[in-house]
Amino acid sequence: MKRLSLQQVSLLHTILINETGSSGGHRDEGLLDYSLHG
Repeated sequence: MKRLSLQQVSLLHTILINETGSSGGHRDEGLLDYSLHG
């Protein structure tokens, strides 16, 4: 199983935001980090 790093997830998030025009930023980066490594 491959795991994505926080940097990879952030890059994917930025790409999706740019393509969809949604609002940027992370609501809770600590929770995101925990979800990836918890």
